[in-house]
Amino acid sequence: MKFSKSYVRAFIASLVFFIAVVAQMFQKYGGDWTSRNAALMLSILGFTLMITTFLVGTFSRRSEKPWPWLKVGVITFGCWLAVGCLMLFMQKLVYPK
Repeated sequence: MKFSKSYVRAFIASLVFFIAVVAQMFQKYGGDWTSRNAALMLSILGFTLMITTFLVGTFSRRSEKPWPWLKVGVITFGCWLAVGCLMLFMQKLVYPK
């Protein structure tokens, strides 16, 4: 199975958002986190990265022409928000306070 450029583009765009979110979270909450909180948030963000890469890569691969970087970035951002909110909502259901 040949690895498609659309998945590479989706992964790179998603990785940029992953790094930005992790940097912002550690900058804002760095000293206050326990190792459990950091591991939980990194696993949620990592899972969000994988799902977003799969979704955006699949949809862009099925199109007739390759998507430009701007379109990949905008759709990746929207997908990150949707999947991230869903993951946080699921986390609240599984681990209520």
